[in-house]
Amino acid sequence: MADSGGSWAIRRADAADIPRLLELRLDLVRSMGHKDEVLLACLAAACRAYFERAIPGGDFVGWVAEADGEVIGTAGLVIHSVPPTVRNLPGREGYIMNMYVVPEWRRHGIARDLLSAVLDFLRAECVPQVSLHATPDGRHLYEQSGFADSHELRLRLAPPD
Repeated sequence: MADSGGSWAIRRADAADIPRLLELRLDLVRSMGHKDEVLLACLAAACRAYFERAIPGGDFVGWVAEADGEVIGTAGLVIHSVPPTVRNLPGREGYIMNMYVVPEWRRHGIARDLLSAVLDFLRAECVPQVSLHATPDGRHLYEQSGFADSHELRLRLAPPD
């Protein structure tokens, strides 16, 4: 896939990509306004442990965009089981996360290509429903791809004392 800024390729992420996946995840979290470096270090450690278990185990499926051997973007997916419904007889739902492209490579179609790879995978796996949380910068891409606001409500529970 080529553009005026160079060319890139999309491929599935593997365990060797974990260090770069962590860097890009932290860049994404920082871009959303989180600046507490102690908390970010804790997040990095927790994410490393998660990726080291979940990528080889298949619980987390990731994709990376590469240009000249450097990972410049990423997308991740978790598929979970839920009780079947009339709109989801297989009882499988996808959740897209870690969509991030480094700033100097944005607006070239990389995020669109990453999203297409994720959606193609979901279709091939017969997963009929997918959700995500969009940043303001990414919202337009998702809306163009057919995502719509849902009526989901959320409650964050405090840990027990």
